[in-house]
Amino acid sequence: QEYNQFEKESLERDLITVSDELEVDAPRIAKLYYSYTFACQLTDEEIRVEIEYLNHGLLRTTSMIKRIKTAIDELYHKYSPEGK
Repeated sequence: QEYNQFEKESLERDLITVSDELEVDAPRIAKLYYSYTFACQLTDEEIRVEIEYLNHGLLRTTSMIKRIKTAIDELYHKYSPEGK
């Protein structure tokens, strides 16, 4: 149980770190991460909706979507059980 708590706290810290690096609100990054872990997919549209508030242009939004997908996928593989 202590390990599970440690892993949960570590994930929360990593989500905050990613949100700071990407300059996106932490709750939005967490929402995307948990959506990805539940469905094992994350669409560009889901991400676009979550970052609309940033009011970036098309090119910057497209770039952000790619960066967010990469970050979420890396976190997923870091915290998923082996073999997933």
